[in-house]
Amino acid sequence: MITIFQSIGYKIIKVGIIDPIKTQVEIRLSNKRGYDIALNHINRVDGKTLIRLNDTKGLEILKTQLIDLKVFKENEIIILYSSRKNKKSKEYKQLAHERIFDDKVKLVLTTSIIDEGLSINQTDFTDVVFIETNYNPRPEPIKQFFARFRNEDKNRKNYLYL
Repeated sequence: MITIFQSIGYKIIKVGIIDPIKTQVEIRLSNKRGYDIALNHINRVDGKTLIRLNDTKGLEILKTQLIDLKVFKENEIIILYSSRKNKKSKEYKQLAHERIFDDKVKLVLTTSIIDEGLSINQTDFTDVVFIETNYNPRPEPIKQFFARFRNEDKNRKNYLYL
């Protein structure tokens, strides 16, 4: 096999990482609905938060309730999910091109769209939360989600709710 590649001018190289940095994640178990887990977590947070929950309807209800309860103002919450409207929004374009969210945003609610290769290079998030509602979760989306942040931040804490 190697000789075939060499005969057409290709080289095979081995790529590896020396001493990879491990992402610390606090795992929490709950039998509540994803919406309730998110609401409960938000009520205990003081800083900027990113929550991934694959439930667009639940995210919309959560946003409405947080605004009604005066926990956040409407311009402090953004919801990102795969839709034409969302992908044309100012917030999504800013994330895709500049790798940051606007400073006024205090809560980002997202679905799996965030796992699709978007990078975040921002240091003011205190809580990054992945809420998995599947009883047999696949490890890839979880790993991809927490890898979205491309910078180290000692004040950021990662949470995985199962």
